[in-house]
Amino acid sequence: MRLTDAQMSLLGDAGALLGFHARVLSAFELELLAEVASRFCRGRREAEVTPEEWASIEDAVMALRRADARARGGAPESVR
Repeated sequence: MRLTDAQMSLLGDAGALLGFHARVLSAFELELLAEVASRFCRGRREAEVTPEEWASIEDAVMALRRADARARGGAPESVR
């Protein structure tokens, strides 16, 4: 599937937050993010990502955002 601007932005968010909050993710989520990031670097918008992979990526990024909100003293439930 061709990545949308929103999906590319989400991958960027993941990259920015991983260094601070990777501990909140499972080994599977970390491996998946690394694999998809590698595909993205090679093909940008044309990176192949299945709907199932994308659902896992969205869940992982939400976990990273919640961890970041908690670390900053924010309300994690308000993160989208």
